[in-house]
Amino acid sequence: MNNVPEIHHVNQIMEEKIKKIHEYTFDGSTSLEIIWLYSNEIEIIHENTFNGLTSLQILRLESN
Repeated sequence: MNNVPEIHHVNQIMEEKIKKIHEYTFDGSTSLEIIWLYSNEIEIIHENTFNGLTSLQILRLESN
């Protein structure tokens, strides 16, 4: 039996050369559970970017 929960709400943004994540990027995305932003060029993340993401469980930012 598999005890890993199903995750239906994933946002993957990889290798897009994103440099900045704005304050309202994920506004209204309360069902997002996983966000993968790895392998970009992120230098700036606004302090309120992830506010309101009440379902967020995993945020991956490596290789930025």
